[in-house]
Formats: sequence, C-alpha cells, structure tokens
Amino acid sequence: MTTDYVAIVGNGLRNTDSCQEIEQAQAVIRFNSPPYTPEQGGARTDLLFMVNSSHHMERWLSDSSFLQSPYVSNASRVILPWHPDAVASFLPPVKLKHKLKGRKSHYTRQAFNVFGAYGKEVSLLSKQFNIQCYKALGLRPEDRAEVMPSTGFMGITYVLDAFSQYHIRLYGFTWEGWSGHPWDKEYQWLSACDRISLPKG
Repeated sequence: MTTDYVAIVGNGLRNTDSCQEIEQAQAVIRFNSPPYTPEQGGARTDLLFMVNSSHHMERWLSDSSFLQSPYVSNASRVILPWHPDAVASFLPPVKLKHKLKGRKSHYTRQAFNVFGAYGKEVSLLSKQFNIQCYKALGLRPEDRAEVMPSTGFMGITYVLDAFSQYHIRLYGFTWEGWSGHPWDKEYQWLSACDRISLPKG
C-alpha cells in the first residue's frame, strides 16, 4: 500500500476498517482526548492537537489515565492551536461565574509544563495562523462572536502546509457538534481542496 498520504483522525471515528490504513500513513494526527479505542482507530500518533483555549484541558492535564494513554505516549509532538494573544483578542471572555470557579481563559503554560514533563515537544501556533483560519472561513475574528474555527479545522489547515507534498485523508469527521463552530463553512472549504479525501468512517 502506498504511504504518500497523511491520516488526520477526527473524534467521530467509528469505522474499524480504517485501522490499517491509518497506521500505514506517512504521519497520523489526532485531537484532544480521542473517544475511540486503538482497536477502532489505531494507536499510532505523530502529532496530537490539544485545544488550549478550552476548560476541558484542565481536566485532561490532571488525568493520569489520559496522560498515559497510547495517544499521548506515542505522540512525538503536542500542538496547541490557540495563541494567547488570539484568545485575548478574538475569543469570548470567560464569564465571571466561571472565573470564580477557577476557570482560565487558556491553559497554555500548564500544557507546556505537563506535556514537557512527559518528554513531549510542545508547539504553539501563532496569532497570525489563527487569523488565517478565521479568514479562510469568511469569519471576522474582531467581532468576538461565539463562532470560531474548530480544532479539527485548524489542525487540517496546519497539516496542509506542513505536509505540502502529501495527500490528506480524513477519518471520523462529522462536521457537527458544538454550535460555536461553523461546521457548514468548514465542510465547504475542505470539500473544495483537491488534496483532501473526505472521511471513510
């Protein structure tokens, strides 16, 4: 089987028939805390995108079972998609009641510390990259509206550039979920890219 493709695995993966194809890719990219098992989607992980702007990160960083999971253990690099300057400028501010409970606007420093302690290379994407993702979808980041690119879209956009010589195969993307992401716009943008094969499962 040719390996001239990169596998990007979304968290909607359900098709166990994709395991071998995912494992044999040139690189495998995953997101956050995958809800599927290694039997469903393979265990190989080269890049793991972790959404540092979400309060879910606080739980993941303190969850030893997640930090010892094959997805973290196998990842050579963890990528944080939201630059703190973009969080401050573009994302809705944390509500007072959530601040009182200890929620932060982002978990960038904590992620560097925890994943670094596990021997991972940790990278932070730039504010300019965040702006480019907004513009690609026809969104205005300066509006501070509660509509923002998904981590999946940002990961795919990053991989298109970082692995420019490879075709991209997507697995387990459903383009549905939290209402704060412009799923239709993301699907339309990705469908128009001739280097992307849409999900098989």
